[in-house]
This record gives sequence, C-alpha cells and structure tokens, in this order.
Amino acid sequence: MIQSAPEISEKISVFSEDEDIFITVENQKILGTVFTNNENSENSPEILTSDIRLRGAFHQENILPAIAVAKQFGVENSVIKKCISEFSGLPMRCEKIETENSKKQNIQFFNDSFSTIPETSISAISILKTPLYLILGGSEKNSDFSGLAQAISMNTNIIKVYLVGKTAIKISEELEIHGYDDFLCMKNLEEIFQDFKKEAQSGDSLLLSPACASFGMFKNYKERGERFNELVGKF
Repeated sequence: MIQSAPEISEKISVFSEDEDIFITVENQKILGTVFTNNENSENSPEILTSDIRLRGAFHQENILPAIAVAKQFGVENSVIKKCISEFSGLPMRCEKIETENSKKQNIQFFNDSFSTIPETSISAISILKTPLYLILGGSEKNSDFSGLAQAISMNTNIIKVYLVGKTAIKISEELEIHGYDDFLCMKNLEEIFQDFKKEAQSGDSLLLSPACASFGMFKNYKERGERFNELVGKF
C-alpha cells in the first residue's frame, strides 16, 4: 500500500487496504491513476469537465470517487465516460424545469427542493450565473444560516430573496446582519410566483433551494418540488 504520491496533490480517495486510488482535476480534465503494489498504471479515464452535464465544481468532486469505485469493479473507461457525459442529475437536485412559455420568455426555473440544509443552497447559488431570484425557508432544523447569508450578500447575481415558512424570520435576521436587505417574507409559493411574474425580465432565473425541510407547508420535499413545477407550468 502506497502511503503518499507527491506528484498528485489533490483529491485523494482511499478505498481499500490493498489499493489506493488517487484522482485529481488538472487543466479542466479529470485524471485518475491507480497505484497497486508500489507500481502505478495510468488506466483511469481522462474526462473533459466540459463533457459533464452536471453544473458546479461540487459535482466534479462527487464524480471523482464514483470513477474510483467503478474502476475497482472493473468498469471499462468507455462505459465510465459515457455514463458521466449522459447523466443529467436527479429530480429536484438543482433540476432545470422548462416549458415552451419559459423558453419564449427566456426565463429559467431551477428546482432544488431536495436542498434541506444551508450548505446545499450555497452550492446551488454558486453555479447559477444569471440574474437570480431565490426561494428560501421552510420548517426549523436548528440550522445555522450565517454562512448562507454571507454567500448571498457576496453574490452579485442575486436580485431578490423570497422567504417562506417558520424559518423566514430567522433567515431574514441573518441576511440583515450580513448587510443584505433585498428580501421579502411571503406566505407561500403561489404568492412568490405572483411577485416574480411582475418583476421577471428576459434572462432572469428563479431558484427554489429552501435550505430547510418542508414540514408544515408540505408533506415532504417531493410535494414541495412538485408544487413548484406546477406553478412553473402555469407561468
């Protein structure tokens, strides 16, 4: 078992006592090397990050151990590359929702209802580069929203934040602490869509990434996400 590999400085994943798999991102490519019995063989796939349909550096980080595990099970490089290039993500994980009307208006909608903690919402807003309206809030999980509030205050793409649910006041207080005041406390998603319809311009996006659980307003994150999709369909 090799204890170190100085020539590879990033993204080290250890999966067994017998083999270490080192994977790194360099020059917009995902590279991998399997080290076995003190010898290395460059037999992992080389994948352009531009071929990855999933948005965000954090998805690249998730792909790295997936490649390593696939190699452990003997999956061919061509199969790994095909799967990575074709996989567009799971429903309600920063999923882009499109309708004919939204395309005509050049307005984008993103459903990240699966996001029930601040960290996932921070990741979501980091990958969207268009003028952004953000929906936050839900039921209380005793989360710390300071990091999310800081990320919002530093993100110049965010036009307005809509707050709903029991955590609306708590999040609004954190936003104010970090000097951000472009937010509205709303009753429900329907009210949010009414306001967004008045304000949205071509090129804008609406992101549902609540950073909170859905209880009290919805049965679960799926029901919340489905309601969001219904409202997009009526937009």
